[in-house]
Amino acid sequence: AQQSPPAPTRYAVFAVGKAAREMWQGAHDVLGEHIATGIVVAKDIAESCRGDPCFARARVFDGAHPLPDARSVAAGQALLDAVAALPEDCLPILLISGGASSLAEVPRAGVSLEQIRAASARGLAGGVPIGELNRQRAALSALKAGGLTRQLRGRRALALFISDVPGDDPAVIGSGLL
Repeated sequence: AQQSPPAPTRYAVFAVGKAAREMWQGAHDVLGEHIATGIVVAKDIAESCRGDPCFARARVFDGAHPLPDARSVAAGQALLDAVAALPEDCLPILLISGGASSLAEVPRAGVSLEQIRAASARGLAGGVPIGELNRQRAALSALKAGGLTRQLRGRRALALFISDVPGDDPAVIGSGLL
């Protein structure tokens, strides 16, 4: 009989989206000192988290919403790098909410941030349904359409989502980071 892996004692928590601050706080309330590291990405939160003991183990990034900017790219790259570099004894917990599409971004090779911004702006102005808009964003992004999942390289992880999209499809929430 196959045994279940032992329960983890260290966690890496990654919270991205408009509700990232609150999701991190909830994870911190439950896991506390067992959180080894993590990243929080939301709109204009870095200054308010500075000095808060709840965020002592987190790298906090401001991203832009509804259109990504250079801060979003810095946050997205930090997220990809951190997930790729996780120690084996740390279970990743990924907390994703609406807004993650613009708050964390990494353009695909050959794609500029301005191209992503223009495509997003056209879609938002034209009333493109969120599922279609996220498919368009994903085609331009190294982070979307499972980019974060690819960085996990098959390792076990826990993902929790707060949905703001019709149908609550994880492939659409945050343009399918996972």
